[in-house]
Amino acid sequence: MKYLIARNLFLLAIAVSLLACASTNAEAADYYGGITTLPYAFQTQTGADDAVQHLFIYEYADIHAENFGAEGLSLHFAGWGRYDAKESFDDPGVNGEEAQEPDQPGDADLTSAYLRWRGIDGLVDVHLGRHFISAGVTVENMDCIDLILKPFRGFALQAFGGAPTFSKIGQRDGDLGAGGRASYRYYQYLELGASYHYFLEDEEFDRQNIGGDFFIAPSQYLDLIGHVFYDVLFREVYDAAAHMNFYVVTDMRIRGGYSRVMPQSYLGKMNYFSVFSAETIDKIEGDLSYTFNRRVRVLGDYTHYSYDEADDAERLGGGLEILWGVLRDNVLGGGYKRLDKDDNGYDAARGYLFQNLGPKLHVALNSTTYFLDEKIQNEDIAFDGDMSLGFKPTPRFIIQATGRYRSTPFLVDDEVQGLLKIAYNVERGL
Repeated sequence: MKYLIARNLFLLAIAVSLLACASTNAEAADYYGGITTLPYAFQTQTGADDAVQHLFIYEYADIHAENFGAEGLSLHFAGWGRYDAKESFDDPGVNGEEAQEPDQPGDADLTSAYLRWRGIDGLVDVHLGRHFISAGVTVENMDCIDLILKPFRGFALQAFGGAPTFSKIGQRDGDLGAGGRASYRYYQYLELGASYHYFLEDEEFDRQNIGGDFFIAPSQYLDLIGHVFYDVLFREVYDAAAHMNFYVVTDMRIRGGYSRVMPQSYLGKMNYFSVFSAETIDKIEGDLSYTFNRRVRVLGDYTHYSYDEADDAERLGGGLEILWGVLRDNVLGGGYKRLDKDDNGYDAARGYLFQNLGPKLHVALNSTTYFLDEKIQNEDIAFDGDMSLGFKPTPRFIIQATGRYRSTPFLVDDEVQGLLKIAYNVERGL
């Protein structure tokens, strides 16, 4: 409770500061962003024959204002809300019992709300408030202060401290985190970074990690990217990856990589969900993309998964795409993939189409058929398909309707979904 009060007061202080800034020079602000409404209809199975209908209405908003009251000062806000317009309480309950109306038919979250100031010719970059931090070993949404300094050409120092927005189930008193990253960049050819962070859960160490990352591009035909993250508490490498992109000729790319991940380290040792993701995964992957005459694209990919306890698995596939139109943005494609695994292998065939029907209208079709092992899945064929129709009456206003049908043992049999997207984008300078 103490944390929630402190966080709300913190965000309120930011809002008051914004109003004060707005009164000084509001006319000079440059606004942009978007608002999106998503009515989402679907059904779920509550028993052998009972299907419950749902209708959720989602609202997303992201608003930005640059030069907000002062040069170099900007405001950024993003959040979403959901209203359960039709939920299970509108239908009979399970086993004939009366279904109960939930106490809170909906949900909402403030994903970002922060002030940013960039000044002194780019030397200082400060974020204050809730925002997403990506700094080497740290990938976290936090209520914090984040400071970036660039004292010399190519060098950057970053430091942050505050409270994470996601935590384990229960109270959040005493949840704090801090860290930083130091890096050096040499034009577009090289970047090296070293990072560190720690997070407290109930005033005890939950995560403490150090890491190194690199980006190397010795020529326009080759680039390498990778990282190594080390868990200080458990004294082991929990995430390591290296990937190569090789541009052999025009319109051809070959990609290869290796990664080693321990998923529980991302959640923390005291997090409730970490018990479900303790296994280490080694993955070797590669893919190929080549476009003939800028109109026909050939795709291929291979991935090998190695687990500590479960059986290894391999995924192999390929596909073909035909591109047309002035911008080559109309696509007709298909492909086939196979997953070899003793306890859950299957084949999948996919076909898809995207076609502009004019400057304001487009249609998209996508379907995947799964060929399953009936002894394992109790089915031999499953299907997942969707169709979308989009209309753009003005450059800033978009309406898109999507229908989806799924018959697959991975989720819910014979599931029908409908999604209507209504989006309005605010351009800069309005």
